[in-house]
Amino acid sequence: MRRFFGGFSVAERWMITATAAIMAIGALLGIWAFAELQPIVDTTQPLFSTAWQVAASLVGAGIAARSMSRFFGMRGMGGTVRAVFGSVLGTLAFGIIAGTLILPIYGTMFAPWFVVLALVGQPVLGLLWVSGWAALQVASIKYEDERDTIFSARPSAYADPI
Repeated sequence: MRRFFGGFSVAERWMITATAAIMAIGALLGIWAFAELQPIVDTTQPLFSTAWQVAASLVGAGIAARSMSRFFGMRGMGGTVRAVFGSVLGTLAFGIIAGTLILPIYGTMFAPWFVVLALVGQPVLGLLWVSGWAALQVASIKYEDERDTIFSARPSAYADPI
């Protein structure tokens, strides 16, 4: 494991960790939101196994986090507003992607609503979800700062003294 992460910079490790946190919390959120569907949908079919729900939720949360990364990484009030907008859009995208994978037609339509209901109905889960997106914002800021230091001007050892 150390050899795998050794090729990444510190900020890239932060980004991987924040995305993995969103994916793990998304798996919990997907199972919880799908549990709300049980009175409505017949879940006795093998398609609805827990392993598939976890896998679909992991994939949906990962795709949502990665696709919304353009909204993260800016500082100040504008950056905070963009990050909040990106996290709301990411939550809805997570619901659509995971819902489509778990239950193709009804999941696409109703999963974003059930994800929001699960976040409101379980405040601890909602707090974890928000903290995952906040961690992505912090990691993105660290990544942008690291990228800025790569391209900053440094004095050369071969420069003529003034």
